[in-house]
Amino acid sequence: MIMNCYMDKGIVKDVIKVFESNHAPYMIFTTNGFYTTQDISWVKQEFIERGIRRFHDTYEDFEEGGKFANSPANHLEFITDVDEFLTRKLDVIKIETFALTSKQIEDIKTSLQHIPSICYLSSFDDNIEVTDDYAQKGLILEKVIELKGLKKEEVAVLGDGMNDLSMFQCFPYGFAMGNAEQTIKDLAYQVVCDHKEDGVAQAIDIILRDLVD
Repeated sequence: MIMNCYMDKGIVKDVIKVFESNHAPYMIFTTNGFYTTQDISWVKQEFIERGIRRFHDTYEDFEEGGKFANSPANHLEFITDVDEFLTRKLDVIKIETFALTSKQIEDIKTSLQHIPSICYLSSFDDNIEVTDDYAQKGLILEKVIELKGLKKEEVAVLGDGMNDLSMFQCFPYGFAMGNAEQTIKDLAYQVVCDHKEDGVAQAIDIILRDLVD
């Protein structure tokens, strides 16, 4: 089952202004490509350097033939006129900023709280993702199981980042990877191995062994 929940184009400009006023690099994810009003080479460089610092990626990973060659940062298109851009036949999935200081994170979130109909969270402590208010994993999954005729107790969720928070708040059987944020671990039914150490497989084994009658 595929469900979608796009941002209201009427507030996209407000979100962009917040990022620009804080000199924060950002990318707009749409149903037809990736965009920014900022210097593309700067946004790309910030994204790559963040990957190197946080995930130990390399510059080569983002070059042609590298494992991240298809990264959104490598396919950014420049927006010259925001009003014209918003009239195009595309939907805005999310707007993400990254590689931020704690002061920038705090200032941006303070400004975003005044914009209606959006949800914003940090998957990590150096990024912010803005989506439609309803575009949260837990809320969407609640809708899916309602359509499927399932109960929450019949569903298991897995995650590690703060973008998984609503699932762990909404569903009782949440499995947090060993590398998960502490908030996610605190809400989890059980904490399993790191995602790089077969944490998903361990969670599935527990589900099949202990939770399935």
